Amino acid sequence: MGDAENRPVVKGTELIDQTRDAVRHAEGVLEATGVKLPADRVELYVKETTVYQLLEYARDESIFLSLASLSAGAALGVIVNWATADSAQLSKAGWVALVIFVAVTLIFIWSWLRVQKRSGKIKERIEKERIKSVDNL
Repeated sequence: MGDAENRPVVKGTELIDQTRDAVRHAEGVLEATGVKLPADRVELYVKETTVYQLLEYARDESIFLSLASLSAGAALGVIVNWATADSAQLSKAGWVALVIFVAVTLIFIWSWLRVQKRSGKIKERIEKERIKSVDNL
């Protein structure tokens, strides 16, 4: 009976030694290095909804600018066709197309500027928050 009681204790100490060695090895392998940030560095936290809103505005800006470029190119195509035509007169259909393309271009440019203004307001609000957080240091 004495041997049976001592045996688990010996195995238990062996397991403890193995675990201690494994932990020491893991400490050596898992060392992490870090960089200490300067004291004047400030972290700014922005709401996730604000970031999504900025991304949405950036996407809308891209779409409106692309559509404005497309319709401006169409208007330029009408002008080039008119300039290279045999007759110096632009037909009624040509004038209508040119006016429509120019109007659509102006509408898309106006929409692009509105979205750009909105995103600028959000960026200003974020900048004001950053300045407030810096002033509170």
